Amino acid sequence: MYMACKFIKILNIVSVCLVMILTGCGKIENEVSPESSEESDMDKIIFYATILHNYQEEKYTDSDVMYYFVVLRDGTIWTMENNFRTDNYEFARKFNSRDSSAWELAEHLENIGSLSTEDTQKLSEYISGIDLNSEDYDSLRDDGSNPDVIDSFYYTYKCPVSDVEKWFTIIDAGSDSGAFYKTYDENALSAVKLIENNQFFIEWKEKIN
Repeated sequence: MYMACKFIKILNIVSVCLVMILTGCGKIENEVSPESSEESDMDKIIFYATILHNYQEEKYTDSDVMYYFVVLRDGTIWTMENNFRTDNYEFARKFNSRDSSAWELAEHLENIGSLSTEDTQKLSEYISGIDLNSEDYDSLRDDGSNPDVIDSFYYTYKCPVSDVEKWFTIIDAGSDSGAFYKTYDENALSAVKLIENNQFFIEWKEKIN
């Protein structure tokens, strides 16, 4: 019964959102070849977080909507939404492949402020210092003991790494069951802590949930 519940929980995540893929070590996704040397809007992203409400929670009526909190290298913060029902995952596919035209498909795109100069510098240092060979936890690979609970929402924290067009997953988790995947890299976790303590992020999360 435990394994069946766990499988259903993970299946729900994968079926609702293509971005949450629980694979092995490093959690690096979506390598593409840049079409030109000119920097695109996607290249300016240094960190982003997502929140997706669980359709099993009756209090939520927006389980088709993925919420994005995006930080650019200059510290500028953007929030946006993606409704899977209305765009048939097109935004998610473009965002995951780092296609700048994804910005044109984003709903409720809004610049809500900026990190301080100090925090922008720290975040950049943390991200650039990530070791891709750091140890990590993967609930499928490591047979984790996530409790059989209904998560209110699912969330991820991701960033680009090195000079390659890839996303690196720092944390992929459920609000109540905990991490499905988590890197133990100290720089990556420091980046998450910096964002989670930021007032813009706190207010964004409270507004959504």
